[in-house]
Amino acid sequence: MKTSALSQYSNNLVIKTNAQWAIEEVWPEKNAYFKQTEHWLQKPLQHIIIFSEQDVFMNELKKFKLSNNKTVSFQTFILNEKKKKFAAELIIQKKFKTGKINHFIINVQQIQSLQLKPKSFPVPLLLRETILDNIHAAILILNKNGEITYLNKAGERITGYNFATIANKNWFELFVPENERKKTIAIFQKLKSGEESIDHENAIITKQKNTKIIQWKNTAIYSGKTFQGTLSIGLDVTELKNAYDAIKQSERKFQSITEAIPIGLTICETNGKVLYMNQAFRQMFGYKVSEIKSVHDWFNRAYPNKASAEQAKKRWNAHVKNVQEKPIEDSIELKLLTHKRKEKIIELKTTYNNGYIYQIFIDLTEKRKLEAEAKEQALKFKRIIENFPIPMASCDLNYNLLFTNNKFEEVFGYKMDEIKKYPAWFKKIKFNTPEDEAKHDEEFYGYLKARKTDPDKLAPVLYRQIYNKKGELRDINITFNLFDNELFAVLEDVTEQNKYIKLLQESEERFKALAQNMPIAIGSYDTDGSVNFINQYFIKTIGYTAEELPTIEAWYAKTQPDPIKRQQYYQHWVSLIEAFSKNPQQEIPYVESDITCKDGSIKTFSYLFSIYKKTVYIIFVDITERRKAEKELMASHIQLQRLSAHQRRTKEAERKYIAEHIHDSVSQPVTGMKIDLTVIKNKLLKTQPDLAEKLQHNIEIANQVILATRKMATDLRPSILDDFGLAAAIEWECREFEKKTGILCYFEYDNSLKDESSEIQSNLYRIVQEALNNIDKFSQATKITIELYKKENNIQLRITDNGNGHDIEEKLKTLAIIGIKDRARNLKGTFSIEPNKNREGSQLLLTIPLKTKN
Repeated sequence: MKTSALSQYSNNLVIKTNAQWAIEEVWPEKNAYFKQTEHWLQKPLQHIIIFSEQDVFMNELKKFKLSNNKTVSFQTFILNEKKKKFAAELIIQKKFKTGKINHFIINVQQIQSLQLKPKSFPVPLLLRETILDNIHAAILILNKNGEITYLNKAGERITGYNFATIANKNWFELFVPENERKKTIAIFQKLKSGEESIDHENAIITKQKNTKIIQWKNTAIYSGKTFQGTLSIGLDVTELKNAYDAIKQSERKFQSITEAIPIGLTICETNGKVLYMNQAFRQMFGYKVSEIKSVHDWFNRAYPNKASAEQAKKRWNAHVKNVQEKPIEDSIELKLLTHKRKEKIIELKTTYNNGYIYQIFIDLTEKRKLEAEAKEQALKFKRIIENFPIPMASCDLNYNLLFTNNKFEEVFGYKMDEIKKYPAWFKKIKFNTPEDEAKHDEEFYGYLKARKTDPDKLAPVLYRQIYNKKGELRDINITFNLFDNELFAVLEDVTEQNKYIKLLQESEERFKALAQNMPIAIGSYDTDGSVNFINQYFIKTIGYTAEELPTIEAWYAKTQPDPIKRQQYYQHWVSLIEAFSKNPQQEIPYVESDITCKDGSIKTFSYLFSIYKKTVYIIFVDITERRKAEKELMASHIQLQRLSAHQRRTKEAERKYIAEHIHDSVSQPVTGMKIDLTVIKNKLLKTQPDLAEKLQHNIEIANQVILATRKMATDLRPSILDDFGLAAAIEWECREFEKKTGILCYFEYDNSLKDESSEIQSNLYRIVQEALNNIDKFSQATKITIELYKKENNIQLRITDNGNGHDIEEKLKTLAIIGIKDRARNLKGTFSIEPNKNREGSQLLLTIPLKTKN
C-alpha cells in the first residue's frame, strides 16, 4: 500500500494531491474523526473545507503555488463524511519533479471538534464563526460575480433561507426587487471599480415573499490589487421604518384634518410658544407662521387696544396656572384684528390636554352680519307681502287672524278687523256637511300635532270654497306653514283656473266622442302608462278592450310575445316620455312594429305620437297590406336581379363558346389553307409567276380573315382572361385601349389576387371595359389610373380619370354605369362614383366581398 509512504509525514492525517489540487491518496483510511476518507479521492482539495472558507482557502493556495515558499500553514475548518465541523491546522508542502511541482503533501494537525472546548487551538479561528453567527446584523459575502459565498445565522433569519440552499446563487437576482436591482448593482460596480466602502439602504424579498428594508455597510474585498468580492453588514430596519412611516402618516393625517377644517386652530405650550396654526387660522387673520412665535406676539397684534390685550394675557395666565389642577374649557366672543387691521367677531374656545393648550377660533363675523340682515329682511318681508299679488294671512293656533295683506282684502272684500276673531272668519268657509267640517279640523290639527315630532313636515294643500263679502263662492287652495306658533297661509284663488279645467274636461269628452267613430285606431294614455281611452276601431282592429289593456305594460305583454322585443319597445316608451319631459318641443320619432292581435293574427302598425302636458295621444295606422306589397315588390326585385345575373352568366358562356367555335371552326381551317397556299405559291414562283401572284392575293385575304376572326373572338371573350387571369386581362385591355384612343392608362394591382372565381373575374373585367368606354365617350380624359387590390376581406377596384368631371348625376344615368351598378349588386358589392378632391375628373369605387354567394 502506498499509505506507508505518507506515514512518514505524520501519524495524524496526511493527504496527497496532484499539481491541480485533486486528492490522490489519504492516510490513514480511518481515524478518530474521519471514518470514510476514500470518498475524498479524485475530488478537489477544497471539498473537505467548509463552504464559507473555500474561496479564501483556494485563493491562499494559488498564492502559495506561485510563490517561492516550499511550505505553508493554514488554520481553517474541515468537514467529515457526516458534515461535522472540525478545527484544524493544514501544513502544505510542495513536491517537485524535473524542476516542476509534481504534487502536494497536506499534513492535517491539531484536529479538534467544535462541540468540544478547544485546548490549544488559536482563539481567533475558533471564535470567528461563533461571533459571526451570533451577531444580530446580517453578514453577507459576495464573490466578484455577485454570488453568495457566506451568510451568517442572522442573515438566514432575515432572509428566511438556509445558507446551504442559496450558496453560489446571484444575490441581486434572488433577493433584490426588480425596481431597485439596477441601483444596487451599480453600488456593487462602484466597489468593484475601486471605492473602499459604500453605505446604502434597499429592500429585499424574503423566502416568504415579504419585503424588508435593510441598511447596508459595504466594503470591497481585495487580494493584492485583485477584486475578490464584497463584505456587507446589514441591519433590518423594517419595523423601525414602518413605525417611522406610521408616525409620519399619523402626523400627515392630523395635519390634513386640521388643515381641512374651516375653523381656526392653534396649539401652544404652557410657556406661550406657538407650535402650530392651521390654514383656516392663517387665512382668517392673514398672518404667516413666522410672524406669530408666541401668544404674546398674538396679543400685541390681534387685540384692538391695550386693555383688551391685557385682559387676554390675564385669561392666558389663569389657564396656565389652573390647568395642572383640573381641565379648563371656556368660550368667549371677542373682536379681533386681522393682519390688515380688519375687525372680525370671533368666538374663542380654549381647552387643555396633555401639556398643550388648544385654541379654536370660530369666525362669527358673517353670522352676526346675517343676523342683522335677517332682522332687516323681516321688516322688508312684511312690507313685500303687504303688496304680494296673492292673498296672504297669518293666524294663531286658535284661528284668530293676526295679519292680512292687501290682496286678501281685494279678493274677499273684508278688512282684518271685520273677521279677526275665529268664529267670524271660520264661518266664511263652506262645509256641505258636519263630516266635512270634522275632516277639516282633523287635517289642520293633525298637521300641528305632527310638527311637534317632525319639524320638517310639510303641511297639506287644502282645497276649500270660501264666501267673499259679496256672497260669491271662491275656489281657494290654502298652503300654510307654522313658524314660532304663528300660522302663515297663502290663499291661492283658483276659481278661474277651475273654470278652464272644466272647459278642458268638456273638450276631452268632445274629443272622445269624435274619435270614437273614426275609421282609424286611436288611443290616449297618461305619461305614467295608464290608459285613458281607446276607440271602437282600435277594439275592432286589434281585438282588445280598454279593460284588457289598462296599462302600457299590459299592451306590450299581450301584443309582443317575444320577451326581448317586449322589453325593447317598453324601454322605447320610457325613453320617449323622459325625453319629452326634458324638451317638449323636440320632434317625436316615427315608430313601426308588428303586433299580435287578440285572434292570433300578426299585423304591422305605424304609430303617430302626440304629447300634450301629461297625455299621450297615439294613432295606430295599419300598414300590414302595404308591407306585404313591399315584400312582394322586394321579392320581385330580387328575382329580377337573379335573372339578370343568370343572363350575364349565360351571355358570358355563349360568348366564350362562340369565340372558341370561331377559333376552332374558322380561324384554324383558314390558317391551314393559308399555309397550303403559301407552300403552293413558293413552288410556282419560278415556273408560273402569274399564278403565284394570284395565290399571294388569296393568302392576304386569308390573313384578313384570320385577323378578323381573332378580333371577333377576342371581343367576345379574350382568351387571356382564362389563360392568365384577371390582372393580365386588364393589363392587355389597358394597352389595347391606349392604342385605340391615345389615352394613357395605368394599371396597379395586388399580386395576391389569383384564386378568385371565374364569375368575379369576368364581371370585374367587363366593369373595367365598360368604365373605359364610358370615360372615352364623355370625360375627355388624357390619363386613367386603375387600381385592383385586396382590403381586409374585400376586393376593391378604383378607376380614376382626369377628365372634365361632368355632372355625376348625369353619369349615373348612362347605360354603362347602370350596367356596372347591376354587376356590383349581383356580386353583393357596393358601388360609388364621385368627383375627385381637386374637382378634376371623377373616381369610380367598387367593393366586392371575397366570399360571394349568389
